[in-house]
Amino acid sequence: MGKGDGCVNYRIMKDTKNISKAIILDKDSRVLLLLPYDKPRWHLPGGHLHEGESFVDGIKREVLEETGLSITISNNQTKTHVYTVYLQCKQCKC
Repeated sequence: MGKGDGCVNYRIMKDTKNISKAIILDKDSRVLLLLPYDKPRWHLPGGHLHEGESFVDGIKREVLEETGLSITISNNQTKTHVYTVYLQCKQCKC
């Protein structure tokens, strides 16, 4: 059974959380990735937005908090995407 055929262990996340992530390239087009001390995987800088915070302000804040870098973003560099997140129960194999 899977998410499309009635498995009760899959659910769509109903609480919407706005996050911002940055793809930061250096002059050689290498991507900046972070490896936090408390998580075993690399990720892009970014995180949850504060209430009322714009995506641009949020990513500037998150990048500064996580890397110490102060960045500027022009309007033509921002993209917005919406994703549906499915959560799976670890106890079942659906």
